[in-house]
Amino acid sequence: MKIIQARTGSAAVVAPSLGVIFVDPGMGPDATVDAIRAALPTAHRDQVEHWVRTATPPMVAPVITG
Repeated sequence: MKIIQARTGSAAVVAPSLGVIFVDPGMGPDATVDAIRAALPTAHRDQVEHWVRTATPPMVAPVITG
């Protein structure tokens, strides 16, 4: 499954025929996993976590100089 961040009015919208899950871009990784699992209750948690890690870059703390 490919995850696409898009505002749809829902936390997660699954389009299995396209192999796509649309998720709200304002959610953090844990909330994204929970939303996908709510939309796809038969999906294994480890698999969903892998999809989310693959689709969303890790949060990086800003570098403060000066």
